[in-house]
Amino acid sequence: MPPQPSYTLPEAPQRRGLPAWLVTILVAGIAIGVIFGIVKLLGGKSGSGSDTAATAQQQSAAASDSANPYAKILEVTGVRIVEDAKKHANAQLLIVNHSPADLPDLELEVILTTTTAKAGDDPLAVMTVKTGPVPANGSKDVSAPLNTKLRAYELPDWQFLRASFSMKSSH
Repeated sequence: MPPQPSYTLPEAPQRRGLPAWLVTILVAGIAIGVIFGIVKLLGGKSGSGSDTAATAQQQSAAASDSANPYAKILEVTGVRIVEDAKKHANAQLLIVNHSPADLPDLELEVILTTTTAKAGDDPLAVMTVKTGPVPANGSKDVSAPLNTKLRAYELPDWQFLRASFSMKSSH
């Protein structure tokens, strides 16, 4: 009988690249990152709309007093609500002078609202603040009693408060 042909299998080529388990982990990580990015992008747009509305409301409140030359250079910020020994609500605030000139004694009517307040909503509290002189490009800490129906602990935390002001009188 004729000799039987024998066949030899070629050697398997050496695999180069990453192991299958590592590729699976990388693909899963990329997919999770893309999903997280899409959620963050879509979620960020709705959140920034409310921030824009609050900023627009604050700017319109300052613009409503545009007849006063101080309206564009003063900022009322850093609002902290405290309660005194007699259980009366007081506010501590920071008055910021954004101008290169010293400001004289001023009397402001400060109105506190929430960051989510809509036009026409009642303010949370109102107070009259006497600033005293405010240095150029400087700031001044002031405090005043709040005119509000709420107790200090019932008012929102500082990050949920917005302060707008109007000029009562200037010297």
